[in-house]
Amino acid sequence: MNQTKMKTKDLILAGAFLALYCVVSLAVIMALGFTPITFLLVPLIVPIVAGPVFSLYLSKVPKSGTILILGIIVTLLSNSTGYIYGIIFGAIATVVAELIAKAGKYKSKKMFSISYMIFSLIYTTPYMMITLARNAFMEKTAMISGQEFADALASFVPSWIFYALIVLALIGAAIGSFFGQRVMKKHFEKAGIL
Repeated sequence: MNQTKMKTKDLILAGAFLALYCVVSLAVIMALGFTPITFLLVPLIVPIVAGPVFSLYLSKVPKSGTILILGIIVTLLSNSTGYIYGIIFGAIATVVAELIAKAGKYKSKKMFSISYMIFSLIYTTPYMMITLARNAFMEKTAMISGQEFADALASFVPSWIFYALIVLALIGAAIGSFFGQRVMKKHFEKAGIL
């Protein structure tokens, strides 16, 4: 019997962790979305805060497709305004993250960390349009967050910010992965959850 295929129990667990991961991520995004400066910290902070949830998710459902399910949903939520390039980039990051975790048989801490770093690039996808189509991005931002917010953002954000946010996302994910593995070891293993 193939131990890497998802069963009904795995899908239920995946759904529960998907919901938890999305709630945690969206809570952080909403908290940071009030000012243009904190808005730019989303790719750094979300992977740090969501790292323990991702770690627990992958440890409880170490099967093929686990990251793919989560990544596609998070990519679609992150790009709900219809940034097709963001969706494509997020889908590629998700597939690569899944393949990396699979190469480590969903157990390797090193491969987990690398996988989570790639996965967390999803949080940069909404900002891709600042580089590719700045005016369109600012127009959508004005419709969603108001003209004052868009003007403030446009006044200090360079067109190359997307590349800097990639670096921030990688740093945030490295920290989140470290915290996630520490939390699992310290609390969940001792409590017998793992």
